[in-house]
Amino acid sequence: MDEQKQYKIEVLPAALSDIDYIVDYLNTLSARIAENHMDRISYCIKSLRMFPLRCPPAKNEKYAKLGYHYLVINYYLVFFSVEGNTVKIQRIVDGRSDYNAQI
Repeated sequence: MDEQKQYKIEVLPAALSDIDYIVDYLNTLSARIAENHMDRISYCIKSLRMFPLRCPPAKNEKYAKLGYHYLVINYYLVFFSVEGNTVKIQRIVDGRSDYNAQI
């Protein structure tokens, strides 16, 4: 049986800032909620190691041209690109917001 290609995951600085913002906000609601959301986001991002292109291209034409794809995790959208054998996490935004202005 062939071995499946595994991609590396690189979380870029803007996405790290997004994570900090999300955690800070969710901690105002509950530390448990923040922890549960971060566990879910982390798990889903790690799942991109296998078949990242299963996720659709970004709907916004500008981001689609940049090669961005997105992964939906509850209310959050994880925007990423695939460069060689690396999945680069670009941004993590609240899908209920005007996220096009944030990316």
